[in-house]
Amino acid sequence: MNRLQFIRIIAAFVSSLVFTTGCGGETNQQRALSAKHNAEMRRLLVALEMFQTKSGHLPPSLEELQKSDSDVRDINIEGYKYSSEGNLVADGTRWLLTLPDPKDNSQLMVGRLPVEVVVRKPK
Repeated sequence: MNRLQFIRIIAAFVSSLVFTTGCGGETNQQRALSAKHNAEMRRLLVALEMFQTKSGHLPPSLEELQKSDSDVRDINIEGYKYSSEGNLVADGTRWLLTLPDPKDNSQLMVGRLPVEVVVRKPK
């Protein structure tokens, strides 16, 4: 099993867990959305890594990535901010992907290669 297959299996598991547990009980909606966004961001980062491996460069947009990779077409990319040069955040680091953190509107979920997803303050 290669890295891409493993991440896809984990993403599918997390997505199914989020959908089956819902937002009741001990899980609240923000935590569920955060887990869903985290899994989707990791899937997008793996697809970006594969695109870069195949073509030697990153795609110009997430729309272009979705056209070339059927595994990420189901992800709603509207809220994502993408830049192949990297989006600058408050601590001075650059990240390929940013998305508002559903658990805290003053934070961003950020992702870069090699696959890494964390939360940072926006610039």
